[in-house]
Amino acid sequence: YQRRVHGLVVSIASDVPVKVYNEKERIKQILINFVGNSIKFTRTGTVTVHVEKPSISVLRFGVSDTGIGIKHEDQSKLFKAFGKIEAEEHIRMNNMGIGLGLMISSKIVQLLGSEKINVESEQGKGSLFYFDLNLDKLNEKKIVDDSPDLVISIPDDIRAIDTEAGLPNSKRSEVEGDKQKCHCMNVLVVDDNEYNRMVLIRLLKKKRLNCIEACDGSEALQIIEKLMSEEDTCGPDCRHLRLIISDLNMPIMNGYELLSVLKEKEKIGEIKQPIPFVVSSAFDKPNEIDEGLKLGMDSYITKPISEEAVTKLLHSI
Repeated sequence: YQRRVHGLVVSIASDVPVKVYNEKERIKQILINFVGNSIKFTRTGTVTVHVEKPSISVLRFGVSDTGIGIKHEDQSKLFKAFGKIEAEEHIRMNNMGIGLGLMISSKIVQLLGSEKINVESEQGKGSLFYFDLNLDKLNEKKIVDDSPDLVISIPDDIRAIDTEAGLPNSKRSEVEGDKQKCHCMNVLVVDDNEYNRMVLIRLLKKKRLNCIEACDGSEALQIIEKLMSEEDTCGPDCRHLRLIISDLNMPIMNGYELLSVLKEKEKIGEIKQPIPFVVSSAFDKPNEIDEGLKLGMDSYITKPISEEAVTKLLHSI
């Protein structure tokens, strides 16, 4: 199976199973990071998403490109926070550095049971990033056959990667009746609990605010970087992202870790205008609020969240 989707080539081997069981949003998140990096460093040629079955019990997901490639000695920098490849062409095409995407993706890959992200690259010819998942381990993750959070439908879920938006189509929600196509009233809601996100978004929509969802700090970073890269009326510095409301305790990257990363981005100039950051939690551990204030959070809201608390919060920000 091979076709173009949103300007990409999607290639799925004939022996790949139609469905497997794992955390499909995590796999999408990794592939979105791979695709974004490939597009960033590929001026001409192609970017291809691959799904293959190299052996009877292994499923391989990867992204290749015909971009500028990476020197062997620079490949170790790819998985370090805010690493920067000093090759002249990399600096010319992306002087902002690598950021955290590959480092976070590497952690997610390990949590999914894979050993690591593999890199094959030759300067001037392109790169391939891929990871292998053991199908025997995937079957161990099967809970119920129709669990929407676990069933990865191949190729449908691979085609659903919206590289124009930079995140899966299902993640963006807008206020009914809002005809403006800007992000100037966006609130980013970050929580690994879908019910908690739903409750908070419902309260924010009553205030006629647009909402974007993220299930942890790493996905929130991808969304913020997407908004920063846009060249439309929203500007490159996230100034139209009005507010971030983040849960504290989340897998991969928690709320305080996300806050620390954003503060670091402010220091190095990647974020020109600070984004108000609110932490939502039950705050049932000593000194949690003090820790957040020291890190630079603007406010906090205690769970369970009420409409009155949201109204007070919005008036105070």
